[in-house]
Formats: sequence, structure tokens, C-alpha cells
Amino acid sequence: MTEQIHQASFPVVLTHEIAVRGPEGKSAQQFEQALSRALAAFARRPHFFLEHVRACTVSEGRDDLGRLVLCRKLDFGNFVFQDEVLFVSPLQTVYCVPELEQTPASTFSICIKPGEPLRISFTYREAIKAGLSDNFHVMTLRKNAWKAKDRDVIGRILARIGGAIVS
Repeated sequence: MTEQIHQASFPVVLTHEIAVRGPEGKSAQQFEQALSRALAAFARRPHFFLEHVRACTVSEGRDDLGRLVLCRKLDFGNFVFQDEVLFVSPLQTVYCVPELEQTPASTFSICIKPGEPLRISFTYREAIKAGLSDNFHVMTLRKNAWKAKDRDVIGRILARIGGAIVS
């Protein structure tokens, strides 16, 4: 599934960044590494970070380039779906979601951008789906929900590893 979805060039639906700073006494490199490990933990155990995910089963594999791929089954209680997570590098992760009944196939990437402050970039891409992609109000609600979810996840991660959201 990953190769099919990852190779698809879906239009960008949303890109946003969250700027963060590490705690006093931790170097920028140490903070970047801690954040990278925490984002990997988010991929492996999303139910620890997202309230609505009840459980997640994960199996590991490798793609043709030797990169780690997680095949996940996420249980939301009344809704279950499977996706794949591709670890492009220690600083970039791509989530690949197949087309579901009500949503188009999509990718969601998280990329750590070194610097001061460090920036975490989120990019959402998805296939066009009539009645969804062309509905301004629905897309506005979805984009706001994605931004809120991303900010909440980063806040939870920083509560564990130290640091703060700057903007």
C-alpha cells in the first residue's frame, strides 16, 4: 500500500508548522533527537497520544530502500482502519492512508526542521473526492481539526520530553 499511496502525487490540502524550544540545559541536538524518538513513539503507539484511538496493533517491515515501514490497525471503537507509516529519515515520517468509505486516499507527513526555534512541519495531501474536497465548509472544519490534533500531540510530547511550543 505505501508505494502506491506514497508515489501518488496528491494535491496539498494543508501545510502548517509548529515552532518549539527545548528545555534549559538540553542542547539543540539532544532535543531534536528526543523529539524524533517521541514522534516515532507516536507512530507506534498513537493510542497514548490521541484520546479517540482505543488500540493500535503494529507490524514492522522494510520497503525496497530498506526504510522502516509500520503497518498499523487503528481501533477507534466504532471505526477501525489500517494505514502504513514510512520512516523516510529520523526527521521525516509519512503516514499513508488508503481510500476509506467517506474519505479519499491521503498522506500526512511530519518533518522536523532543525534551527532555533526548531520547527515541526505538517503536510496533508489527499486525492480529490467530490462532495468533500470541493466543500469549503467541510474542508475548513477538517483543516482546523488537523491543526488542533497536531498541536495537542506536540503538546503531549513536550510534556514528556520537556520543552515548549513557541508558536
